[in-house]
Amino acid sequence: MYEIKRLNAAAPYPFAGAFDPAGMAEAWAGIGFEDINEYPWFDVYPERFPCSAACGWNDKGLFLLMYACESPIMAKETEFGGMPCMDSCVEFFFSPFPEETPKYINVEINPRGVCHVGVGNDRYGRKVYKNSIGGFEVTCSEYDGRVWAVSCLIPWSLVMENFGKIPAEGDVIKGNFYKCSGPELHEHYGCWKKVLTQRPDYHRPEYFGEMVLK
Repeated sequence: MYEIKRLNAAAPYPFAGAFDPAGMAEAWAGIGFEDINEYPWFDVYPERFPCSAACGWNDKGLFLLMYACESPIMAKETEFGGMPCMDSCVEFFFSPFPEETPKYINVEINPRGVCHVGVGNDRYGRKVYKNSIGGFEVTCSEYDGRVWAVSCLIPWSLVMENFGKIPAEGDVIKGNFYKCSGPELHEHYGCWKKVLTQRPDYHRPEYFGEMVLK
């Protein structure tokens, strides 16, 4: 079970140039990273790019930090609510109350920090936000030709709006971290928790892993 640790942070990760995971900002030093190293569809899409993800929390919301070793990268999408999954992309899907509802939130981010945020029970008929979300913040690193990184604050207000309540310390949520790139570059599909489907499909909450707010 992944431990989502409490952070003394007020905003997404404060990038200053390129990201170096060996030199973490003080407020983020204790956050735990998980590797995205499951490639269920590697036989069809034989590319791999090392990627790691971490999640923290406090009274403001969930804080996401993900970085990938990828070259080259692509970041064509510029519209909030567009399709950053067609670019170099990292993603976080989570279900705040998995024992009560199948509904989950998906957050997808390209190297520009452009996001797609959706809510629903599966990939069909999802609510997709087309405008900026109050309290939702994103930062991104400079790309040094090797590593790119992004961070975001997913405010509890977004969870409250869609679920009517928010998780508390000790609660177990479920989620998955993903890394992908669209067919224009080096198409690939990586996961933290393995997805057992014939074709790439991240909208499968039955394969989410357990995460506890510590």
